[in-house]
Amino acid sequence: MLENTTISQFKKAITNGVLSHAYLIEGGDRLQREQTVLSIATLIMQSSDETMSDTNRYQQLKEHDHADFIWLEPTGRSIKIDQIRELVHLLSQAVSDSKHRVFVIEEADAMTTSASNSLLKFLEEPGQNMHLFLLTESKEKILPTIQSRCQWIHLTPPSVRTISQQFKQFGMTVEQATWLAYHTSDSDVAKEWQADDDYWEKISAEWTLFTLLTTGDVRAFVRVDYLVTRVVTDRTSAISYLNDLIIMARDVLLLSVGQKDVFISKPEKRKDYERLKDQLSVDYWVDLIAQINFAIREVDANVAVASAFERLAIWSIDRQEGLNGNR
Repeated sequence: MLENTTISQFKKAITNGVLSHAYLIEGGDRLQREQTVLSIATLIMQSSDETMSDTNRYQQLKEHDHADFIWLEPTGRSIKIDQIRELVHLLSQAVSDSKHRVFVIEEADAMTTSASNSLLKFLEEPGQNMHLFLLTESKEKILPTIQSRCQWIHLTPPSVRTISQQFKQFGMTVEQATWLAYHTSDSDVAKEWQADDDYWEKISAEWTLFTLLTTGDVRAFVRVDYLVTRVVTDRTSAISYLNDLIIMARDVLLLSVGQKDVFISKPEKRKDYERLKDQLSVDYWVDLIAQINFAIREVDANVAVASAFERLAIWSIDRQEGLNGNR
């Protein structure tokens, strides 16, 4: 269960009996919003039923295994009016003075307009001891009429450095913890990737291709099958591969512009980054990142994965030949 300023404020609100009926939790990442609402719900449930420990209650709610804790999420790409009508029906049911019910709408910005309007009925006439939590990336995605009827909780995402420190507590090496912190804040996901040999084989292939691209080596083109199509399974993993190349290029770019205290994604490659920084200009790194982003758009537009990577390799070869010709 989380312990931070937000949780401390809720403890005081529960003690003083001043809980609101509706909260809008925005910002942070999906995991952070989920952990926050689960911690708050644990406090609320424990205030009227202390038959189990906070830790066990948190786990029970995380598994959605409590009759008075209802979790609603999109069906497909949206939350439809029928889902909200059913939720409003549950919100209208009376409970005893000592009992609380908590309702969570994940990705609340996915509510259709009719679903949002249906929810207003509860917000205008809240039931006793009913607490609704709306989770969203940004409150601006929520109808103003709903925003105005909720108390706002803004979350600030933890830094990559902070996440990395947390991962190291699970026995990860500095290299593993740092790289994984750039990709997830979820410790369970990070531990799963840490133990996945196929994942690290893909990262190794990415680094090899990155070094070939930065030298304009023709092998970046002829080895696309081995370095890319062998380790990507679909378009999503291909885009993930390209995003990893951007992370590597961004590290060198930040070093190139003299940014201090750069928390690079691959600390074990710092010497390589320093060498690349001295060999290639800032303009090169800006252009490389632009070309990788173009490849991402190609893959997303159903261009063959191999073709997108081959075009990127050809660009690097041509760019390097141009640099050599100017020397």
